[in-house]
Amino acid sequence: MNRAVTVTEMVEVPCRQEDALAVIWAIENIYKTEVKVATVQKLPQTARTGTYKARGYFAFVPWHNEFFYTLHDHGFHSVEAHPPASGTRIHGGFSVVSTGAQDCIVLHYEQYVVPGWAVPLKPVISWYLRWSMKKELRDLHALILNGAATADPSSPAPQR
Repeated sequence: MNRAVTVTEMVEVPCRQEDALAVIWAIENIYKTEVKVATVQKLPQTARTGTYKARGYFAFVPWHNEFFYTLHDHGFHSVEAHPPASGTRIHGGFSVVSTGAQDCIVLHYEQYVVPGWAVPLKPVISWYLRWSMKKELRDLHALILNGAATADPSSPAPQR
């Protein structure tokens, strides 16, 4: 019985890769775009790693969790910090790929391992995740462009 639900979506953004990365690396701002998240508390351990605690609603059901995150040259990846003995249930992240001097693609991916009783609901869960990710990427697109509009194009890449 395959319990994994994996969803990927992407959006093209007319900006430098560095501008998109600056927004994506600001993990404390996840709540501004992520439909399922209402609050985020970022707890950095190093310049590239740490944890964040998130709280929100998954399809109107309240949830909260803590995630380990790693910032990398193309985005970030996060994984559930305290998974059950059966293994990790949630992980995902973003990758940004430059497609030109002023263009990039932002790829967003999430994977959930649902409990056995929820396997029949996988099509509904997948639909909800696709819907939420498309909205998230639209909001992220706007946030990136807003940040890129105020960034100095001659400035160096953001520090990681």
